[in-house]
Amino acid sequence: MKRYIYFLAVFLLFSVACDDNHFHHSHPSLPLETPTYSGDTMNFYYGNLHSHTQYSDGQGTPDQALGWAKTQFDFYAITDHAEQLTSTEWITTGNAVKAHTNDGNFVAIRGFEWTHPTFGHINVLNTSSFTGIIDTYNPDDFYDWIYQNNGLAHFNHPGREVGKFSDFRYKHILFDNFYGIETGNKSDNNASNVYAQFYTPALSRGWHLAPLQSQDNHYLEANNARTVIITQSLTRANIIDAIRKRRLYSSDDTNIKLTFKYNNSWMGSIIHVSGGPVTIYVSVIDDISDPVNKIELIDKSRDVIEALHVTNWTGFVEWTPVVNISGYDYYYVKVYENNGNEIVYSSPLWFYIDN
Repeated sequence: MKRYIYFLAVFLLFSVACDDNHFHHSHPSLPLETPTYSGDTMNFYYGNLHSHTQYSDGQGTPDQALGWAKTQFDFYAITDHAEQLTSTEWITTGNAVKAHTNDGNFVAIRGFEWTHPTFGHINVLNTSSFTGIIDTYNPDDFYDWIYQNNGLAHFNHPGREVGKFSDFRYKHILFDNFYGIETGNKSDNNASNVYAQFYTPALSRGWHLAPLQSQDNHYLEANNARTVIITQSLTRANIIDAIRKRRLYSSDDTNIKLTFKYNNSWMGSIIHVSGGPVTIYVSVIDDISDPVNKIELIDKSRDVIEALHVTNWTGFVEWTPVVNISGYDYYYVKVYENNGNEIVYSSPLWFYIDN
């Protein structure tokens, strides 16, 4: 019955035109510098920020899904389709998230997926309530809802819906709210380039986004793709903080450790410099059986400005490329593993020149 109501609502709303008059394509405003983490020990946590239960179109109750997820991941978000959720189910999901979260062992997160048939789908985490297209069909209304509720949002499977989020038109008030974009979803991993191709175009519109690998689970099954969050310890507060600071990366591999930073500023950081050459630090750790073949450093023009070819994989490699900062720029790394059958994308480092 819920599915019937959902698809009826989509049918009735499908012909309503999206009003994009309030979207802005502009250069990002100059943000404050991201705090550094000098002296802090960082750890790598592997999980998933996009999944469904029987409350929308998935399998199992939230309790069952999280009971399974804690055997697979360090963190896991339940993000049922908002249009199929009831208020009671939202509360039940929240209770299950609280019951299964055990700091130091597993962090569960409640969220929802806003499911627009043409504009695109967006996940929202860390809010006390939810909204669907029945109430916020106009994307501008939905974006305002995210802002007013201090949500953490990411773009789902970009390019699958014809609107492509109005070609990622930038809305500056959501600078602190949008943290990510899926470069992998279900079986279409980074190496397939189905969704990864939209990573740089979205960044070029002004969004500050980290790449994500989403299982988009509809069954209690998992593949090798992971979103990896870098933080001091596995607590809910730390996980949410790292998401907000975009300190995460997208991996086709279950346990690869990628470090990408400038001095003590990790990937996802906003860094103010006076200009000139700066040295970036990159390292990769993985099993000896998963050889890293190449690492590319990519800039805002989508150019590979430098590459490291790894010919003798020992389970660890480090690299210190030097870039010349002459204005606003960002860089991220792309790691090729197992002859390109597995790809890892880092979150960018954003550089601004101090006046």
